Amino acid sequence: MTDFFKMLGQFKEMQGKLEQAQEALSRSSFYAASGGGMVVTSCATCTFMLQRNAPPSVQVANLATAMAQLSGTPFTPPAARGSDDDDF
Repeated sequence: MTDFFKMLGQFKEMQGKLEQAQEALSRSSFYAASGGGMVVTSCATCTFMLQRNAPPSVQVANLATAMAQLSGTPFTPPAARGSDDDDF
């Protein structure tokens, strides 16, 4: 039963973080009107392709990175990958 209450507490904490992230997104929505903002995807391939093709004013992040940034959770984002030419 203790585990259930622990899980319930974690759920409420996550719900609070999600609400904070939603508020942060609503405050930053004006960036989209001026051609900037953040694109979030949970697909690693999509993140890579969007980073390569997005204009400089658009920030591209995977879902975990975006949630951490918007909720103020300490997080080290994945290292940016070089160009495809570096692989050969």
